[in-house]
Amino acid sequence: MPEIYKLLIFILCVILQLHKHKILIVYPPIVYGGR
Repeated sequence: MPEIYKLLIFILCVILQLHKHKILIVYPPIVYGGR
């Protein structure tokens, strides 16, 4: 697997983790319930 793909996957994982925390803190639970 080329290095670039490893980097992209790593960055994606980090962004997803940050998004989880942001959603928990910023958005109301309605967004979670809607899904």
